[in-house]
Amino acid sequence: MIIMYLLFLYLIGASIWSFVYTASIRYTQGKNFISGRSQCPNCGNTLKPFHLIPVIGYLILKGKCAFCKSRISLKYFAAETFGGIIIIVSVLKVFKDASDVIDPLKILTAISFFLLLTVLLAISVIDGITMEIPDTCIFLTLILSLLSSNVYDLTLTERIAGFFTSSSVYLVISLLVKDAFGFGDVKLSAVLGILFGWKLSLVSLFFSILSGGAYGIFLIVSSKKRTNEHFAFAPFISISVIITLFIGEPIVSWYESMILNLLSFI
Repeated sequence: MIIMYLLFLYLIGASIWSFVYTASIRYTQGKNFISGRSQCPNCGNTLKPFHLIPVIGYLILKGKCAFCKSRISLKYFAAETFGGIIIIVSVLKVFKDASDVIDPLKILTAISFFLLLTVLLAISVIDGITMEIPDTCIFLTLILSLLSSNVYDLTLTERIAGFFTSSSVYLVISLLVKDAFGFGDVKLSAVLGILFGWKLSLVSLFFSILSGGAYGIFLIVSSKKRTNEHFAFAPFISISVIITLFIGEPIVSWYESMILNLLSFI
């Protein structure tokens, strides 16, 4: 029964992320991203419903269009796969025991938390293509951060501090180094800080700069970018959020215990 429940959740998450990923691409192309049938970007044929079954459809078609046999981007498969995983992680993060399943506040928190991570997918795709983060997405992130704030038991002071932690670092760096970060990155990190508080915001900041810096070095070494060129950073903020979701709290606990151990020797 639990396996069936998790499989059902997985398919829901995969379907939602598949839709949001496709809708985000359509948004950047100026197309209707809400309605309209899914089509092959190469031949334009309308895809059949069984072609659109998350993950399974991609595997059955062997990553190719059913009509023209052109290669379907692996990014679609990745979005569906991670969408299924993320919804399960979101539920397990919020529901600690069986009674939580019927708790309206817990249900709202779980849904909001999953939708927050889904909005980050849209932001990453849009920023990756257009180098801009729509204010609408920032506003949605703010609302969902507030609605899912019960995921972490933090004081109001910690959340306010979290609002300024990462965003202040991004803002200072962007003022010192031209085009290092866009103002959208600053706003995004600020609203996420409300959810994370200042401690987890520092963890997220570390992983975003680490992953973004590694990608930047790769681009320079591979001669795909010059040192003064800017690249979208929202995807790395989103990646850092996922990493923080999995291991952020253990890292904070380890660091605090290490500091206490050091102080005990002084």
